[in-house]
Amino acid sequence: MSLDVLRPASSYFQDWLPDVDCFDTLNGIRIKAELPGCVKENVKIEFRDGNLVLSGSREPKLIPDGTVLVRERNFGKFSRDIFLPNGCQVDQIQARFDEGVLDIFVPRLESMVPKRIQVE
Repeated sequence: MSLDVLRPASSYFQDWLPDVDCFDTLNGIRIKAELPGCVKENVKIEFRDGNLVLSGSREPKLIPDGTVLVRERNFGKFSRDIFLPNGCQVDQIQARFDEGVLDIFVPRLESMVPKRIQVE
């Protein structure tokens, strides 16, 4: 199944967009978001209007007595909307945050998981 799933949220709310990969697996949807420099307390996941909404913020770590010469990394608020197809168990979503990567698994309803029928 090809999913057109990634959409940025309203641009007024974000300062940067994290990179996100979505995988359609046999048992559900796996989502991985790169959030380097974020702490899990600043990351929020919500299900709203058929979308999984990832939002949060990342703050710069300033060097005392230092002057910024070049700043290429983005900081501030972010938000990503990820469309979830019908047949997902949104009440069973699992999420882990480890070493700057948010890993989310959205299982399929049991009736949506393909089953092999044995031919006799």
